[in-house]
Amino acid sequence: MSKLDKFIEIATLFLKLGTIGFGGPTSTIAMMEDEAVHKRKWVTQEYFLEIMAVTNIVPGPNATEMAAHIGYLRAGFPGLIIAGICFLLPATIISVVLAILYMKFGSLPKVNGSFSIINAIIVAILISALLRLCKTAYKNTFSLFLGGSSLVAALFGCDQVLIMFLSGLLSLLFYSVNQTNIAPLIVGALSYKNIHFHIDSIIEPKLAQLALFFLKVGSLLFGSTYILLAFIQNDLVKNFNWITDQQVVDAIAVGQITPGPISTTATFIGYVIAGFPGSIISTIGMFLPSFIIVMFTAKFLPKINHFSTIKTFLDGISASAVALIAYAIINLMKSTINDFTTIIITSVALFLSLKYRIDTLWLILGGFLLGFIKAFLF
Repeated sequence: MSKLDKFIEIATLFLKLGTIGFGGPTSTIAMMEDEAVHKRKWVTQEYFLEIMAVTNIVPGPNATEMAAHIGYLRAGFPGLIIAGICFLLPATIISVVLAILYMKFGSLPKVNGSFSIINAIIVAILISALLRLCKTAYKNTFSLFLGGSSLVAALFGCDQVLIMFLSGLLSLLFYSVNQTNIAPLIVGALSYKNIHFHIDSIIEPKLAQLALFFLKVGSLLFGSTYILLAFIQNDLVKNFNWITDQQVVDAIAVGQITPGPISTTATFIGYVIAGFPGSIISTIGMFLPSFIIVMFTAKFLPKINHFSTIKTFLDGISASAVALIAYAIINLMKSTINDFTTIIITSVALFLSLKYRIDTLWLILGGFLLGFIKAFLF
């Protein structure tokens, strides 16, 4: 098979997966496993599992990194780029279209009614995801201590990036790693606030800030895609005042009902803040770190899982990240769960999610349906 044929094959597969990949990274990665391991035999089951294990401990959206890595295994670095872009393209286009419609009609009362009723459902989905993450992140008393300390620090307004890195450093210290190995990480964490990229001289300042924000998020997406919510809450809502809590909830809803990675929420938010240029630069900023991580580690990525020092550091960051997700959910609940009706809706949605594992897509579509019924009939 020629290189061109391989490129077409990769593009076709990942455009397909990016279009039908509903249900979050777990279901999408399962589709990749079926296609790459069983149907096409591009990679062995054992190697696929090794890649999957490592993408859980490095930053970035897991499904996107899996797509890029499979593309690399099939056709080298060109395959990596083609797989990643084709996987992201359908969700990115859909998110832009929905953002355009949202900005055009989102202020109309009837449309607002359809969005507002799903706010409580979104909170239930986030709480359900948080509970699942807690089972993974908090395996012992020390990880609970890191999570609790991170939550308290966030409540007192400490910088979230610094909280995460210090949590990773404390994890290393607790498990008695040689201090020589820790020193560079401490220097990096403490100097983070002094790093300036000066890209605002190249592009419009607001776009530059947006690019830097999503580059930061894409580089620090440990533990779960939902850490995106914590950063958005802290920076774009509280610090910059670019969007509201309501728009955050609506963006999460769009990310849940579109196929492909939930992280294309960045595309939607970028459009809301700065139009089409904002959507493009936010998407690039969000996913560029993932491409770079896979590009520079593709040849030895599975070996990372065997470095206990790296894993210990990342475990500490994950414990902190889950706590920051909890902090963001608490802030959303203040503006969302405010009467008896929203309490009932959240409780029912949470019960359905936890007890019967109802897919988030169906919960949100049900919320939209109820919202439209409420808006047009009452």
